[in-house]
Amino acid sequence: PTKLFVKLDEVVKKYIDLDNPAAHLVLVLWIVGTYFYRLFDAYPYLDFTGAKRAGKTKTLELIKLVACNPTMSPDFTGSSMFRTIEQTSGTILLDEAENFKNQKSESAQHVRTLIMQGFMNDQFVPRTNKDNFNVEFYSLYSPKALGHISGFDDVLEERCIKIIMKRTTRKEILNTWPNQDDPVFAEVRHLAYTV
Repeated sequence: PTKLFVKLDEVVKKYIDLDNPAAHLVLVLWIVGTYFYRLFDAYPYLDFTGAKRAGKTKTLELIKLVACNPTMSPDFTGSSMFRTIEQTSGTILLDEAENFKNQKSESAQHVRTLIMQGFMNDQFVPRTNKDNFNVEFYSLYSPKALGHISGFDDVLEERCIKIIMKRTTRKEILNTWPNQDDPVFAEVRHLAYTV
């Protein structure tokens, strides 16, 4: 576990500039926890908010390379979300998450409803199988990280650990982007799976 923590800590510091040491620690530990989140009754979401070019998408891309079974999309439907969770037990990464606040979009409101419940274990969506009419249950519980500019409502914010992102002034971070071909990401995932 120590080797995993040290390596992941180095990786996060290379790409992400968080001026709050507590937020940095939360990010590292949250990523490690995606590998065994089912041991907990609830798993809070990470809520990355801030101005444009503050590093929200870059942080989600980094999480995508080191978290357990990640899926990243700005355009989940409710059905694709709970089916992805059921099939992968993985981490859901939602960029441009303010889209889910659209009161006029039935699809956006459906996804929002699923997000509202998916932080707690034993939360399911029942669906009737059209071939045999059996009711099947799909899990909603998974780690989720959201990136957006504008805020959420109070209820959703209570399910999140908010990390306010600021534009970095450090050129060595500003000019780097996580590359999936870098072997350090495979090393981090290997360490996480073996812990």
